[in-house]
Amino acid sequence: MTAEELARINPHTYIDQSLKDSSQLQVIIHHGDADLLVSRSNSLRLEEHLREKLGPEQVNLQIYHNFKHADDRFYSTEELDRLCGELHNLLGG
Repeated sequence: MTAEELARINPHTYIDQSLKDSSQLQVIIHHGDADLLVSRSNSLRLEEHLREKLGPEQVNLQIYHNFKHADDRFYSTEELDRLCGELHNLLGG
């Protein structure tokens, strides 16, 4: 893969190009530690990069024990209710 192709698939490329006025942006990253498609280190690097761009309070990485990539448990009623509560708090509700 060429450097140009790698840059096209790297989320950091789009973060750097797209975040102009990001003062209100909040980011939640969910990652399963049993994910075989996206490594935990990728999520940690994404979190670090976003914290540098947005500020440490704007980014929340949550690691889920024994969850795989797109694990059905991410979409459980319990998890979705918890996520809705977190979004409600972030939005000042």
